[in-house]
Amino acid sequence: MLRARNIVLAAAAIAGPVALTAQGTGESMSAIELERAGRFEEAVDAYVASLDSSAAKLSDVLGLERVLVRLGRLPALLPYLERAIVAAPDQEVFREAEFRARGSLFGADSVRAVAARWSAAFPSSRSPYRLLSRWLAEHGDLVAADRVLTEGEQRTGASLAEFRAQAAAEVGDWVGAARAWREAVRQNVGFLAAAASNLVGAPDDDRPRVLEVLLVGATPRDYRLAADLMVLWGRVEEAWTMLDRGMPLERGGAARVLQRFADRAARLQTPEGFRAQGLALERLAEYVEGDQVMDVRLAAARAYAAAGRPEAARRVLDRAQVGETREEQRVTATVALIDMTIAGGRLEEAERRFREARNRLSPDALEVLRARLAWGWVRAGDVDRAERVLESDSTVVSLGVRGWIAAYRGELEVARELLQAAGPAAATREDATAQTWLLVLLERIEVERAPEIGAALLLLARGDSLRAAHALVRAATPVPARGGRADLLVFAGDIATAARDPSLAEDWYRQALEQDAAGPAAPHAEYALALLMYGQGRHLEAREQLEHLILVHAESAFVPQARRLLHDVRGVIPPS
Repeated sequence: MLRARNIVLAAAAIAGPVALTAQGTGESMSAIELERAGRFEEAVDAYVASLDSSAAKLSDVLGLERVLVRLGRLPALLPYLERAIVAAPDQEVFREAEFRARGSLFGADSVRAVAARWSAAFPSSRSPYRLLSRWLAEHGDLVAADRVLTEGEQRTGASLAEFRAQAAAEVGDWVGAARAWREAVRQNVGFLAAAASNLVGAPDDDRPRVLEVLLVGATPRDYRLAADLMVLWGRVEEAWTMLDRGMPLERGGAARVLQRFADRAARLQTPEGFRAQGLALERLAEYVEGDQVMDVRLAAARAYAAAGRPEAARRVLDRAQVGETREEQRVTATVALIDMTIAGGRLEEAERRFREARNRLSPDALEVLRARLAWGWVRAGDVDRAERVLESDSTVVSLGVRGWIAAYRGELEVARELLQAAGPAAATREDATAQTWLLVLLERIEVERAPEIGAALLLLARGDSLRAAHALVRAATPVPARGGRADLLVFAGDIATAARDPSLAEDWYRQALEQDAAGPAAPHAEYALALLMYGQGRHLEAREQLEHLILVHAESAFVPQARRLLHDVRGVIPPS
């Protein structure tokens, strides 16, 4: 629908972004609950009591470690670790916890002794060598760190190249890290992701030497590692060249490499990353068969669109509409192409494609595309054109969009009637939520026509959030104080909150409460105020606001959220 819909959804459920954990107030709290509440001394007692009856309970040992670290009392952990190791000698995790503790408290002799006991108890484990080498490297003894890894390889018969690479990277030896990662990846292709993620941190000055290590006498796996690095460094064209050199000859292997490259590029969430994803998926379409071809091309088009390359997206989708694909698949590509053209703001072209394809589209596709095209014109500020798009559509989804358009024109009574007739029907669940919220707001505003309110809503629809909020505040003035003015002020506060302007938001929430302290908008305003105060560290004020909300608006739907937030607020207020 609209980018601004997110603000509308936030207004419908302002407590959404806040993750709170309800906890009982009348029952004794467990050790983990005490820890989460910041009551660390009590948590220590609870963890110790539990370990006195079950010395090898892993969650309690690790919990005790966490709180003792927070309190600066780590030496007190050692007796409990020793008991846990005796009680559960087959649990390697206790050995690792002992290494962490002694590594923080003592010197090289102590950690070497712990690692020796650990490796004797678990002869095939690589972990003691990994942790000891890292500890030595962090303390400046690179030669000893490398010697430990060599010893570990000899004793376990397994490669420790990835650990050698990590240790080198941690001390800034990027050439050494690249050399070790190359060895690790050649031995196990599963290390590709870890290698790229580790080497991506190489400073600009070191990157040419890192690539030189990877590319001199390169194998296909080396090229794929270099391609991953190029993507992460934003050098998409070079990445694609490297990937092409590292492509397996076998079709199935090539398809897997392309899919992995596409997935990795997409995780960047940047235009360059999405473009790399599109390139890989477009190539992947040549390696798959049947219905997969269409699915991959659609995914490539979406990636190009996300990269801001609409011409590439249209090229892929145009290709998907011809050839040997089934009619159903061609229609799917047509719908995606029209939808993408709308999203790119090419509305004239989208309308033309829509008219050309309408006889081939299903009623459901027609309904959704017509609504999206209307919303495209709304975003462009042309509500008349949006309404003309809907002229031949009498579906309930169209009624809902017409309701929004009427609201943008300030025809509030007409908007109410259309939205009531549409009910919850909308193109998506999010649209339905926003539509229901708008109907509730309009039903609280006791005026039939308000062009100023409509203009403010249209500004919001077009993405001009703060201008829309100020316009709503101005438009609220002639509205009766208990007939919608407070609701409009609260909505303006929600917009300001979403726009990260807490001072404006607080001002408008307070104005709403001054206008109508007992109306339906009041609990929303009080809870929103408390959230702002809590986020700013004003815990005493937040507590007072929440206590007032719970007392005065006991039947409000905001009370459960208020109680949960109040519990958290009280947990951070020091005792008087």
